Amino acid sequence: MVKKLPIHLLKGLIKLTPEQLEKHLKEQEEKFFDLGKWNSESHSSVIFIDLSQIRWVNISAATILLIIQLIFYGNP
Repeated sequence: MVKKLPIHLLKGLIKLTPEQLEKHLKEQEEKFFDLGKWNSESHSSVIFIDLSQIRWVNISAATILLIIQLIFYGNP
């Protein structure tokens, strides 16, 4: 059985701002989007949002992350 690695986002980011979030998402866009929609790989993988090194968070960026989580995984 081949184990899929999670889509790893925001690794090493220290300041979470909307601009930094957009930059990091665009860098990995091909891993989880096809023509603006979630691709099959993103539906069969886990998205790991690495916030372990974050020291400062802009509330707008945190809200965007929450919306991404709700869109990807649905409302729990």
